[in-house]
Amino acid sequence: MIKPEFKKSLNRNYMVVVSTEERRDYQLKMVCANEIMGYLGTEIHEMNGEEQIFYDITSKQPFSIFYGQKDITYDALKKIFHSLGILYSESERFLLDPSNCVFDPEYVFCDPENGNVSWAFIPGGTVEGMLPFAEYIMEHTDHSDSRAVESAFRFFKCAKNDSFNPEEMIDFVERMGETTDKKPIYPDYDDYFPAGLLTHSGEIDNSNAFETKADSDDSQATESGDKKGKIRNLLNRIVRKKGETNDSVGISEYSNEKDNIDFIGFEEEPAYSCETMLLSEGHSDNRMLKGVRRNCEDIPLSNLPVLIGKMSDRVDVVLPGNTVSRVHAQIFESEGKVFLKDLNSRNGTYKNGVELTVNEIVEIKPGDEVCFADLPYMFV
Repeated sequence: MIKPEFKKSLNRNYMVVVSTEERRDYQLKMVCANEIMGYLGTEIHEMNGEEQIFYDITSKQPFSIFYGQKDITYDALKKIFHSLGILYSESERFLLDPSNCVFDPEYVFCDPENGNVSWAFIPGGTVEGMLPFAEYIMEHTDHSDSRAVESAFRFFKCAKNDSFNPEEMIDFVERMGETTDKKPIYPDYDDYFPAGLLTHSGEIDNSNAFETKADSDDSQATESGDKKGKIRNLLNRIVRKKGETNDSVGISEYSNEKDNIDFIGFEEEPAYSCETMLLSEGHSDNRMLKGVRRNCEDIPLSNLPVLIGKMSDRVDVVLPGNTVSRVHAQIFESEGKVFLKDLNSRNGTYKNGVELTVNEIVEIKPGDEVCFADLPYMFV
């Protein structure tokens, strides 16, 4: 597992990994020397006597953040598999081995503008291969749409068997698109899992071949990698969704007055909504980010975690202003404390006037000032 750092240089953001002897091969040089679709832009720099690999993640979001709080729809799956197809075809063209890419959802990056996905090339790759990526997709897929479920499951099977073929996967997903019935019709698991795994009622039979120490909860899967227990529970969650439909999300809209102030030094992002909107309902809680200026409406923090930005179909709170990134920052709670995390924003996230580094996490307390680019708030 890689342990990258994140750095900002002028107007570019980078994920940085320390290089090793094994990583200095012709494939890495090829990736550094060319702009290759499907791969993050890559550079090698020597700093403090060691070589470091810089991956350009400017304006991109980790896959785990971009899809962490919203279901992966069928259309999004098509885009993801199309990106994988580009990765594999470009790898063949440049004589690269795509298995050397990192498929951990935390270090796979999405472009919020078009949904394209990019991967980091690290010679040697990771021991997990593509499976963590496939498991994440399977768990976060829209389980109310049979097309999405069956496509995600097919991808999982291929990753599990190390038999992924991007052309076949794309063809399969396109054929799913020809299906007009979107009812949850679940895949025939028997062609992959041991006979009898599914009961006639559609539930997973926990007494069968996947019985492990992880009885009924993912958290009970052993740290050493009880993959069977994890997968069984993933399938349980899919099957339990049978017949369910997603509730509509309540939207509370806040009016706002704009301050006609020009801020020097902030880059303008593409225009989205110019009103603060709360896109999820929460529980009774008095915590909030109180707007300091007239165009900064209060942001309730009643239901954490909260994603903040201006991309209404991806974040929980939409902020005004052209300096805010599509997915700008996250506020979450852990062990009774509230934390602020910058999400690779172009114009920065600030606590008490100090800019957070890329993906940096800091605790915030009542009285702290929080700024998203040039928009100031007070945590109360």
